[in-house]
Amino acid sequence: MKKHGVKFLALLIAAFTALSVFGCTFRHDETKVDKNKTQLYVGIYNGGWGMDWLESAKASFEEMYSEYEIVLTPKKNDYEYASLKESIKSDPNDMYITACSYYNYIQDGTILDITDCLTADMKDVGEEGVTIESKLGDAHKDFYKTDNGKYYAVPFGNSIWGLNYDVDLFEEASLYISSSNGSGQGIVWTDGKSGSAPKAAGRDGEIGTYDDGCPVTWAEFKSLLAKMRSQNITPFTWSEVTGYNSFMLLSLWADAEGKDGFDIIKNLQGSFVGYDDQTYEITKNTGYNFNYMKGKAYALEFSREIAANPSNYSGVAGALGFTQCQDNYIESRSKAAKGESNRVAFILDGGHWYNEAEAYINETNKTLYSDVYGNGRRFSVMPFPQFDSRRGTQATYLESSHQFSMFVNAQTKQADLAKLFIRYLCSDKIVRESAMMSGINRSCKYTLSEEQLSQMPHYYAELYKLQHSDKVDLVNLRMNNEFYIKDQTKETFYWVWVGSFTNSRGSKTSLTESFADFREYAVKEDLTVEKFI
Repeated sequence: MKKHGVKFLALLIAAFTALSVFGCTFRHDETKVDKNKTQLYVGIYNGGWGMDWLESAKASFEEMYSEYEIVLTPKKNDYEYASLKESIKSDPNDMYITACSYYNYIQDGTILDITDCLTADMKDVGEEGVTIESKLGDAHKDFYKTDNGKYYAVPFGNSIWGLNYDVDLFEEASLYISSSNGSGQGIVWTDGKSGSAPKAAGRDGEIGTYDDGCPVTWAEFKSLLAKMRSQNITPFTWSEVTGYNSFMLLSLWADAEGKDGFDIIKNLQGSFVGYDDQTYEITKNTGYNFNYMKGKAYALEFSREIAANPSNYSGVAGALGFTQCQDNYIESRSKAAKGESNRVAFILDGGHWYNEAEAYINETNKTLYSDVYGNGRRFSVMPFPQFDSRRGTQATYLESSHQFSMFVNAQTKQADLAKLFIRYLCSDKIVRESAMMSGINRSCKYTLSEEQLSQMPHYYAELYKLQHSDKVDLVNLRMNNEFYIKDQTKETFYWVWVGSFTNSRGSKTSLTESFADFREYAVKEDLTVEKFI
């Protein structure tokens, strides 16, 4: 569903605002730059995928163009899209690599029309005969290209929300499935190593892929949790960041509905049969009917199963910041060996978690685990279990950082240099290097060889295989219809988990985050999935 009037108005506002602020001048600290070169100031969101890849790209770009100097200004909270939306008019950076609220930024006139950057031949960065636009997929072009054919940003990349698990633990404790009839009974477990029973094909039905040995059905998944508990393994941990759990459950929801079913939410158009077997029509006036989608019911069933049983989660689940949670997860093997706590199998987090934790993983490989992890620790992503009859071999994941992109400050005096640097960052060489160094799934089309995959951390290689599998669909929250543009608060979909239920005393109790709510009320107040819905 395309918007027309809103986009046209956005372009008029953008043109007027850009003219009104163009004369303003903002200054950086010039004491640490090479005054013989022209500087480009780049604001980079310093989180998730880190900066190593960009430091490397900066160095090679400056070798190619010795007359230019790229000055990186990393920040985090200041470059969150809502914060930057308010400050960009007084911010001195020429361009940014961070999340933005794309159409709102266009309406505000704060980002530059960079259509020529995407449509120009890339011969100036060593790739003749191609353009950035030619490297983008249809979904990206459909979102970023306005109705009058303009681009104001280049999508950078994303990861996925899934079930991150400890591969080494699964081997050590024989937690992989070798054979099963799907009922959860009579499962043959294996470590999957050479000489042992082979892993089953997994969700995609193919041997030798990222999901080998993983449970396919909900019954199998619950049997896996029971096996973990019987071996004093704690299945889950998660951080205090509410959005992480919400996005992970939304990813499960998308998997249960499939790509076409999930598009009903984005397009606010279509019909579905709900978990109560009733048929519901969706429009912008009946969006509340999303509550009855089977995918939401399954997501809530998943969170209730975990949160209602304290043996399913660590004692610090939901109580630590995301980096502390990651550290605790990494340390759980050492703590289990000392009898301090159980080993933890899963961490609920986005696919960017490994890059955030990589330095600590490498440190503990040397200090805590040198005897077992000399070649590095291995983590991977498990497909969500299927809750009803098998829908097929196709898995669906929600992309993270759905509007993480590269864009140019409308006030810059270095527009041409900014566009040149963006083209360089979209060159095949840098696309591959950034994916290999950070684990990000770049928005430009690219492939990595087996040799390149072997040079990456196991988790990054597994993410690449997942995201480039023809048995995987990726969905996102990039929505370019008028309803979501007018109210950006709805775009995160946090609101779909918010509500209330009538407690045992007959009064309303608020619901805001299903893991915390089921942990608090599942047993004490008999909070069921139906009551939550």
